[in-house]
Amino acid sequence: MKKDINSVSTREIILGFVFLNILSGTASGVLSMIIPLYAISINASAAQVGLIRGISGIGLLILVLPSGFLVDYYGSKKLYIIGGLVFSASIFFLPFAIVPILVMVIMAFQGLANSLRFTSLNAAFFKYLDVIGKDKAGWYRGSMSLGLTFLGPFIGGYGVGIMNYKAIFYTVGFISLVPVIIMVALIKRNKTKKPFKFSGVFKEQLLDFKLILKNNVVKQMALVESLSTACFSSFITFIVVLVVKKYQYKSYYASWLVILEGSAFIFVVFLGGKIVDKYKDYKLYLGSFVMVIIGSMWIVLTNKIQFLGAATIIIGLGLGMTNLITYCQIGALKGKKGKISGLFSACSGLGSTFGPILGGIIGEFFGIKAVFISFVPIFILIGIYVIKNATSENETTGVEQVS
Repeated sequence: MKKDINSVSTREIILGFVFLNILSGTASGVLSMIIPLYAISINASAAQVGLIRGISGIGLLILVLPSGFLVDYYGSKKLYIIGGLVFSASIFFLPFAIVPILVMVIMAFQGLANSLRFTSLNAAFFKYLDVIGKDKAGWYRGSMSLGLTFLGPFIGGYGVGIMNYKAIFYTVGFISLVPVIIMVALIKRNKTKKPFKFSGVFKEQLLDFKLILKNNVVKQMALVESLSTACFSSFITFIVVLVVKKYQYKSYYASWLVILEGSAFIFVVFLGGKIVDKYKDYKLYLGSFVMVIIGSMWIVLTNKIQFLGAATIIIGLGLGMTNLITYCQIGALKGKKGKISGLFSACSGLGSTFGPILGGIIGEFFGIKAVFISFVPIFILIGIYVIKNATSENETTGVEQVS
């Protein structure tokens, strides 16, 4: 059995990340279902629902520059613990927010915490990827998605029928504390580096990101990550609004649609590793984009729950393959993982912020179905970019050192 520098076995590392991500994803998955429903219950408009869902991404973006720097200086463990505790506290405050603006404020603080949580967690995983094995790169996001798009929505969709919102938020708050304990046990030691100086952090990080983005492969991955996250966040938010508010289905129908999408996503990221090795990345990207486009159009053309389910499965397969390709490429990049993780946390923040916010604006003026139509031109344009970039030197010769 392989050992890392902290004398933790490969099996312990894998299981630690899997259980940590399942629990983290479950907490976030319940919130992804409950917060739009809670917002509707306090009379939030479609635009306000989008803002509530997207505002946390703004908080994430505020800290993403220094958080990547902090990870490289202080290690993942300390930052994850701080972020995890603030995240849990924000959940406990949600029942006291009885107007949309207060929910937005709390979600903004939750975004700040998520920046620390996910940047540090990503960096820790990428650090251990050589030990875990590239063939298991999809396990990281897959285990997160198991909680985010299966267990979480299931608990949230049915929980809202048997518990009030206060009880649900408190339950999720306690669940979210468990991953903090796992992180304490998983990462035994952090290297001590020179003291962190806030002065010049933003300038240094912006220069680092500028250098990193000179790599065409990284630039493409950053764009794909931003847009696919925007699509994923918008789907989870507005499929609930579409099914519950527009079509008047029970909340558990919306939860099952999210579960179907998540199950398809998980299936691909866990079992699609061999496909990534067999085919060129740009071809797989294009195939995944086509699936998202087909699924999005199908959602627009039907109001039957069984057809909506089929459409969400197709979207899940497409987004799952997109994510698997991106994470395999990130794992193969050489260089400081804190900076790479910081960049991709920024991309996730951009997507999770502007996807729901723009979706809410589109839904307010053109109807909820228009949110899903908006996915189509986005993925057509990114497909064109991928085709143009397919002949670049980085695409044909492999990834480069990123420092």
